[in-house]
Amino acid sequence: MKELTVKQKLVFEAIKEFIDKNSFPPTCNELKNILGYSSPNSITGHLDFIEKKGYIKRTPAIARSIVVLQA
Repeated sequence: MKELTVKQKLVFEAIKEFIDKNSFPPTCNELKNILGYSSPNSITGHLDFIEKKGYIKRTPAIARSIVVLQA
């Protein structure tokens, strides 16, 4: 499994913390707000790479579809 970049690690950790706190995954907009990004497209890009590296799984067109595969 490929290692995450620093920014990808921050996104991945934010996802895990959100799920631990709320028992459901965050949306891209929620992640954008948590991490201080101005565009949800930035988050989507990070999620694409995190998914390609095997840390999460998403279902297209479902807002809360993030499933953590690697802790």
